[in-house]
Amino acid sequence: MERDIKNHLKSNQFVPELPYQISSFGDWNSNVKDQTTPLNKDMMDFIQSGKLLLDTISRLDIVLWVRDYTTRRLLYISEGSKEVFGISQEDAFKYSSFIHVVHPEDEHILEEKIFVGHHELLEYRIIHPCTKEIRWIQSQVRLEKDDSGQIKVLHGISIDVTDRKHSEEVVRAQNEVLNQIALGRPLLKILRCIEEQTTAKLPGRIASILLVDPQRNVFLEGASHMILQNYHKTILEKPLETLHDPISKAVTLKMPIIIPDINDDWEQSVFKQMAIKCDLNSCYVYPIISNEHRVVAVFTLYSQIYAAPKKYELELIEALTHLISLAIERNDFEEKIYRFAYFDTLTGLYNRSYFNEHVIQTLKEAEQSKQKFALLYIDVDKFKWINDSLGHNMADQLLVQIAERMKLIVTGEEQGLFRIGGDEFMLLARDVATVSDAIDIAEKLINYFKESFFLMDHELRIGLSIGISVYPDHGLTANELISHTDTAMYQAKSRGRNNAKVYHTSYDATFYENFLLHTQLHKALVDNQFILHYQPRIELENGLVQSAEALIRWNHPERGLIMPGDFIPLSEESGFILTLGEWVLKEACRQNKEWQDRGYPKMRIAVNVSAQQFQQQSFISKIKEVLSDTGLAPEYLEIEITESALMNHEEKNIKILHQLNQMGVYVSVDDFGTGYSSLNYLKRFEVKALKIDRSFIHDLNDIQDVAITRMIISLAQSLRLEVIGEGVENLDQHTFLLNNGCHYAQGFLYNKPLTTFEMENQINTERFRAL
Repeated sequence: MERDIKNHLKSNQFVPELPYQISSFGDWNSNVKDQTTPLNKDMMDFIQSGKLLLDTISRLDIVLWVRDYTTRRLLYISEGSKEVFGISQEDAFKYSSFIHVVHPEDEHILEEKIFVGHHELLEYRIIHPCTKEIRWIQSQVRLEKDDSGQIKVLHGISIDVTDRKHSEEVVRAQNEVLNQIALGRPLLKILRCIEEQTTAKLPGRIASILLVDPQRNVFLEGASHMILQNYHKTILEKPLETLHDPISKAVTLKMPIIIPDINDDWEQSVFKQMAIKCDLNSCYVYPIISNEHRVVAVFTLYSQIYAAPKKYELELIEALTHLISLAIERNDFEEKIYRFAYFDTLTGLYNRSYFNEHVIQTLKEAEQSKQKFALLYIDVDKFKWINDSLGHNMADQLLVQIAERMKLIVTGEEQGLFRIGGDEFMLLARDVATVSDAIDIAEKLINYFKESFFLMDHELRIGLSIGISVYPDHGLTANELISHTDTAMYQAKSRGRNNAKVYHTSYDATFYENFLLHTQLHKALVDNQFILHYQPRIELENGLVQSAEALIRWNHPERGLIMPGDFIPLSEESGFILTLGEWVLKEACRQNKEWQDRGYPKMRIAVNVSAQQFQQQSFISKIKEVLSDTGLAPEYLEIEITESALMNHEEKNIKILHQLNQMGVYVSVDDFGTGYSSLNYLKRFEVKALKIDRSFIHDLNDIQDVAITRMIISLAQSLRLEVIGEGVENLDQHTFLLNNGCHYAQGFLYNKPLTTFEMENQINTERFRAL
């Protein structure tokens, strides 16, 4: 603008050529007014409009500057230099540049690009002369050439983009941490990432994150800079009320605390001594509060300067502390899922799922080390009589006492105790060299139980029947060892109870019976001995039925009706489950289509699919083939697959589920809550419903069973899945499920599994409604 005015004046010969170095348009305007040649009104208006433009620019946080290309002399710089670069116009002209405030690592950007006329937008850092803080500047230049085409001057514009850069830094930090959370990284690793992000993005600051145990009211280790670790050792696991520092105070008050100068307070506390030793002069403490309004962690930012945190620092802290809360919430949820999956909710012992995995791992280690280990199957004598006589609540209290007494003899990591059923426990001992060592452990257990148990006003004497098997003496596989231990335990019961028996091949009468069943499976299928029963599901809100589950039974010519628990495991061991599963699928679809053709209301039939069947390469093609052969539409078929089966070969299962979903087949996750689903995979599984395992619904007087059931329903709702409760036997269970948002239920309260004939009679009632 100034150059245009000057050239215009020259071309009209009002004034001689003026020097370019001026500090403001006002100075130059005064120069013009001092000339003897009068100015006409148009020229004065033009000058005044130029002055108005420059006055406007001077009020913006931008800098306009002009630099002689040859002499590198600064010819002009606007008043914004003070705001943007932290230097006055006078200082800029004094140094004939502003490069002296540029960060040493970024000087090359000006020397090699900006000052030689590169046109692109370039960003670099400066060290603000007054505040000493790092600021980000964005500059762009345009060239002015003379008549011969030589570069004459550079016209530049610079603006402060620190706020934008800070916002980008916050977003980058958030994304890095969110990525860690999404990948399921351990909590302490995520906290370490947050601490490192803070230290890296805030020079001169160090951060610490301490976890808080709300139950014990103590600090737990989280993540911190190395110079703080010695101090943390002095406060970890100490009651918060005994500490004298701003961190514990923030927990107590549940609000942030800013300490601009640590020396002004805290007397001669350990905290102050640490700060002096580490040359830390101020700090900002931010308590992290959960949805339950409990402080679960504390984020502290320390600084070597005496100051409260700046706006950008507060924004970064707010973003990172939100992520800390998210990481802790996810970790707590994962821990709950893990405990629900692998721990018995009543006794706190490891459960059957964990035992199955642990015995396989122990077997692998024993194979390599050539070491023995023992399994002790422990059954509480006459527990059913106690349960029936005193009731479930008293029986549960007794089980808790039994578990606590058993723990007294479990020594170190070499022995593990598991509750695998109602009154059944398993002890795995790796510290045995002979069978006699295992017998000694069993006898010690039996002796510990000679003392009475007391429940309310009742004194109970409890005996134990224990079966023992030792690897490799009594089996080379997990199934063999478990089966032989079970057989030995029943021998102990049959020999008068309250004793222990080591497995012997003569105990295999039960095994022989299973063997006979095993050999008869194929013939049973050929002779049409397998039949399907159907258990209706009701909609809890209205009692109507739209679906049912197909349940297989073996109508044995000699033994009568055999339940699936007695032959499905045999089928799975032998591989016959694939043939049997295909028959169930065909028969359920055939029968459903027949009912539809006969005019019955259309409904969905659920078929249980084994893990082996689901993993078959031809599984999808078999589903298509069965639907095609029977003429049943896909929406009337439901596939039930257990949670544990889905968690093997997750990526492959995701593809299978996607294909089923594309076909229109309804898929539900059976026995949900008994496995250990990764939430990262669960949200990728294309399923329609979660079935709450009957074990959680069985005893809703148990606080933890109630918590698990509610959590499963809540999880399903958040994933927009339907929820099916199974094993509903009484009105209290029905009411609980209804009030907590469960959609469907099945169980003896509504219907036992029905024969085909009984099912047809039920379908004709008003309770059935077509899909």
